[in-house]
Order: sequence, then C-alpha cells, then structure tokens
Amino acid sequence: MRKFFTITFIIALTLSLQANNLTVSNVALVDQVTVDNYTFVQFDLSWDNSWNTSAPPSFWDAAYVFAKYRVGATGAWNHIYFDLTSSNHSVTINNGVDASIDVAVSTVQSTTSRGVGVFIYRSASGTGNNNWQSVKLKWNYIDNSLTGSENVEVKVFAIEMVYIPTDGFDLGDETSNNYFYPAGNPASSFVISSQGTIDISANSGDLYASGNLPLTLPATTDLKYPNGASKFYLMKYELTQGQYKDFLNTLIYSEQVQRTLNSPESAPNTYALTNETTKFRQSIKILTSGTASSVPAEYYCDLNNNNTADDSTDGENVACNFLSWDDLLSYADWSGLRPFTELEYEKATRGPISAKLGEFAWGNSSIYSTKYVLANQGAASEYITNPSEVRGNCNYISTQPLANADRGPYRSGVFADTTVRITAGAGYYGVMEMSGNLWELVVSIQSTDFTADHGDGALSSGKWNVSLWPDKGGARGGNFLDNGNPRPG
Repeated sequence: MRKFFTITFIIALTLSLQANNLTVSNVALVDQVTVDNYTFVQFDLSWDNSWNTSAPPSFWDAAYVFAKYRVGATGAWNHIYFDLTSSNHSVTINNGVDASIDVAVSTVQSTTSRGVGVFIYRSASGTGNNNWQSVKLKWNYIDNSLTGSENVEVKVFAIEMVYIPTDGFDLGDETSNNYFYPAGNPASSFVISSQGTIDISANSGDLYASGNLPLTLPATTDLKYPNGASKFYLMKYELTQGQYKDFLNTLIYSEQVQRTLNSPESAPNTYALTNETTKFRQSIKILTSGTASSVPAEYYCDLNNNNTADDSTDGENVACNFLSWDDLLSYADWSGLRPFTELEYEKATRGPISAKLGEFAWGNSSIYSTKYVLANQGAASEYITNPSEVRGNCNYISTQPLANADRGPYRSGVFADTTVRITAGAGYYGVMEMSGNLWELVVSIQSTDFTADHGDGALSSGKWNVSLWPDKGGARGGNFLDNGNPRPG
C-alpha cells in the first residue's frame, strides 16, 4: 500500500540501505524576472547514505522534489509546474559532490506538457551524505495563471527514490506454485528481455499467469503498460503517515472528506483514517476541526496517543495503513507520480539476475520467524532490538506481537541499518519492504490499457483523475498480518 513509480543485488554491491534523513529547509522565492514571468523556488536539500553506482547495471538513489503554492494565508494549495528544461535548474556543488536534475513530465488534462517535479541525484559514482544548498528550480508562474504580483506561500516536498535501469529480468521463482511462469512449465521462470508485446496464455512459449488468461500486453511504447524492461524510478520506502498527513493538510474540505474515514468536522484528536478500537499503529488525527464546505481540518500524527502534536515519537515515519486504491492513486496524482505495474514490482525485487528457488524480495528463501522487540517506538530511529542473529528482515504475522492491539506496520526502512541486502530485507536495487509490512498495490496485468503518465498535481472532487489509470489494482508482497509467505510472486 505505498509505492509509486515514475518514468523507481547481489551482496557484493555495497549500497547504503540505512534510513536517510531526507530534509528540505530554507525555502524561498528568489531572482524573479517579471518581464519573462518566472522566478526560482530555492531551498536546501540533504540526505544521508546516498549512492550512485557506475558499474553496470548503473543505478542510484534520488530525491523527487515537488512543490505547492497558495495565494494568501488561507487560499487553496495548487501544484507548481517547473520549467521543462533540466539545464534551467541548478544545484550548488557541496564538498565536491555535484548533482544532476531530471524533470518529471505530465500531459494529464492538458495539451501542454508540464514539469510536475524533478529528480535530484549524484552526478558521479560514489557514496556518502548529500548536502546541497541553494537548489534553484525555475518556476514559470505564468503556467499557473499567476501574474507575479500575488502574495504567494510555497511548500516544497521531497520523497526518496531509487532509479532502476533498463534491463531484463525473470518472472517466477522456480517453484511449483508460481503466479508467473512459462506456459506448461510451472517450475521455471519466464524471462522479460525487451519492451515488446507479451502474450499471456496457456500456449507453449507464452507467459502464463494464474487466473488471467488470455491477455496480450502491448509493446510499452507511448507509456502503455510498462513491463519492467525499461528504466523507471520507484519510492525507496513505503509511504509514511507523515507524508499522508502532509497531503491531507494541502486539501480543501471537500477533498479531505473523500480521503479520510471520519469527517474533517470531527472533534480534535479524532482519528482520520480508522476508528478508536482498530488502530494497528495508525496515528493520524485531527488537530483542528474543519467547517463543512469551507474550512479544511488540520491533521497531525499522534502514535503515542498523548494528544500533543509534533512529539518525537508520534509515528510520522511509520508506514501508512488503512489506505485504499483511490487514496493511493490520489496521493500519486497530487504529487505528480504514478502507480506501478506488477511486472515493474517483479523487476524491482529481483533485478537482472536469475530467479532463486522460493526467493523473497531480498533474493533468497530465508525468512526470520522470531517475535520482534521494537525500541524507540514511533521515533525516526524506531528499530528492532533482537540480537543480530534473529533481528529479522521482514515484518509479517510470525514476527508480530500476539495481541492485536500491539500489531501494525513499522517505520519505513526499519531493517535498513546494514549494507547487506538479505539482512536489510532489500530488493536488488535497494528498495525496502517489498515483502511484508504493508501490501504493495500494483496495476495488475488485466489492466492492459493502463497508460503510465504522471499525475498533474491536481485532484477532481478529491480523487485522482488521470485517464487510463485503472479503477482497481492488485496486491503483492504480503503485509504485517500475512499468514502465508510474502514472496514477490
């Protein structure tokens, strides 16, 4: 329930899988040129444990940055459309580390392409901490129908991503209960090596997919159903409760009604997404009640349940549960991202190496079943205290407490305190929690007309509105109450 793609290893590869403390600060509008109707959104951007690998297959981590603005102190928040030319944006080199910027483009609801966000990443191979000051993104505010004389407030958001390169990969883990396999050979793997058409049927040589026959996936030109062979970005961590709270706090009242369980008019300290008895570590509450059809509610996180906002143990970094398909696609549309396909999910877990018998997302069939002991609960440093030999790499039913009241998802990236893929529970490229914690909601292969365009940053009546995004999806990878094996498929 949490990752979104846009155009998202072997143990020998040493990636920095630790939680990375992504921070945006010192946001300002600078260097306005009124005659040409543009200004720059300036901010500082930093995160720890960054990496860029130069040896094939080359991949890296990045920050996806997007921004919202409003006119006046109470106006509605709108999406900022950045200049489409990457060279019109800049990053100041810091400690010898230079950055590259790629623009994320959407054509949704418009005949004009729009720069809905940017990906910022290390330009050269290397590892370490990033601390880029005075990042400047060009904003042609006339694209937002502004004159440049308005009193504007700006918010900048950042999401950690992983760039996954163009490469082939295997479908199926060579067990007899595969979901995907070559037709007639369930104990084998099907290889996807190009963006060409894929026939899904029981005929020899075709891809077989349990319960989904026959189908034809089109060649992935013009963004049609990406099959994973081409490059894409993926969120490195699961969508957090703090990120979803920030989303809710930019919506108008009528949109909040659509994206929460309880009315924004509810009393302060009412849970937004669940009821009082079934929380499963869900922490988002109402801070200030809204007024129907006029004033939106303000939300905060309160995992420690002391009705005080912004505590260090309020669970902002815990993965966000109780979200529907529409909630997740609405977040993707609002942020300028898109949902990802189940074949892209398979690619992100396995990478370009051969499938292993019964493997999980981290590349082998080993999974811990010790009950976890959780320390620093709700904090950004939440972690498993079990001895290293039983510390675990997956949050699922065998590792959860016995009492339902204590069960739930953990901090996004909770196992990422090691550079070893297996003990960190990481996919081949370093994406976390692809098995366990929360389900991965994906565009299933039945949605053959899915078009992988970016959202445009705006909702329609509180819901995503991107043409040819599907009305429902599939679930992969298991969750914290999964009684089975949370394998890729």
